[in-house]
Amino acid sequence: MPPPTPPKKDGFIGRLLRSFTGGGSAVKKGGKAECPNEGCVETLLPRALAQHEETCKHRLVACKFCGSQDAFYMLAEHKVVCPKIKILCPNEGCQVMHARGAMNVHRAACDHEDITCPCPGCETHLLRKGTKAHLVKTHMESAVDLLLDAWARVAQLEEIVGPNNLPPAVGEAEADRII
Repeated sequence: MPPPTPPKKDGFIGRLLRSFTGGGSAVKKGGKAECPNEGCVETLLPRALAQHEETCKHRLVACKFCGSQDAFYMLAEHKVVCPKIKILCPNEGCQVMHARGAMNVHRAACDHEDITCPCPGCETHLLRKGTKAHLVKTHMESAVDLLLDAWARVAQLEEIVGPNNLPPAVGEAEADRII
């Protein structure tokens, strides 16, 4: 009984051995052999097959950045999405480089990221590094006005109620909270 035929992906040596032992169909009619790389349809003479396997566009290669295995012809596509390749931050003016997979972490704190003002109701777009200046220039006056109004109301309540006019059940801490 002949030995079992190994799967096609066992490479040139396995196919060459099968061709000598009569197992499988590594060598086709006319003495040509199939390329073992998945997706490749080349059939060549056995002596040319080794050279072809080294240059076949379907050969598996590892990405030098992340180690992912892909067919050689897909390497350029992979580099566009590889999470380990360092890329420049896309924000204008930022010169920081990070691995593509970590860029979202950088952008969450990047001074050059375009953001919307964090104040409710304000839809101003600005760079993160300009947030403090925007808040001081645009919202500080409003904040000060609100604070002054609050203090005026507290003063009015103190005149009406006064700490001495509070019911006896209310303690000092409660009086401070009410005032």
